[in-house]
Amino acid sequence: GQSATGPLVRLLLDKGAQVDATSSSLFGTTTALTDAAYSGNEEVFRMLIAAGADPIKGGPAALGLSFRSGCMACADMLMKAFPPRLLTAAMMASMVLVGE
Repeated sequence: GQSATGPLVRLLLDKGAQVDATSSSLFGTTTALTDAAYSGNEEVFRMLIAAGADPIKGGPAALGLSFRSGCMACADMLMKAFPPRLLTAAMMASMVLVGE
């Protein structure tokens, strides 16, 4: 569960895990930060930001996924980081991902 995720992510970061590593998913490029937003794990999201994760690297889907999971703190941090062009794309993605 999420209670074990924080310590595991901390251990991996301490051992040198790449905070901005990417992979492909149904939502496009995904990062650990995108996954934290998707799961609504604010603790891990903040930990990754503090470790230097680039909030823009996961693209607009990260914002839509944070809305979907109900992680408004994650969404707020992403909105502050996104330039207006990405906010527009994120708004469109949010409507699809949240089901509007």
